[in-house]
Amino acid sequence: SASASAGLNGNTRLATNASFCFPGVNGETVLVDLENQGVLVSSGSACATGSSEPSHVLTAMGVPAEVATTSVRFSLGRETTENDIDTAIRATAQIIAELRS
Repeated sequence: SASASAGLNGNTRLATNASFCFPGVNGETVLVDLENQGVLVSSGSACATGSSEPSHVLTAMGVPAEVATTSVRFSLGRETTENDIDTAIRATAQIIAELRS
């Protein structure tokens, strides 16, 4: 059974990027549901956009393939506001809860 928590991927990362795995849900489904709420994210790495395979980076880090497919990457830019971040957090929590219920 999938863990109910989310996991932040990696110990060293760019300050403007964060990748999370959400066991028990499909990362692509989360991506589409977030986009429908105006939050743009990606699944996997930028170099693998469009691939249905789990991230080779995450699997190399020891993340099981079935968990790696649940990953969603959030990126911040100069125009990102604190309100944008709060909106993304609320939308993500709601979507994950709905998908797991």
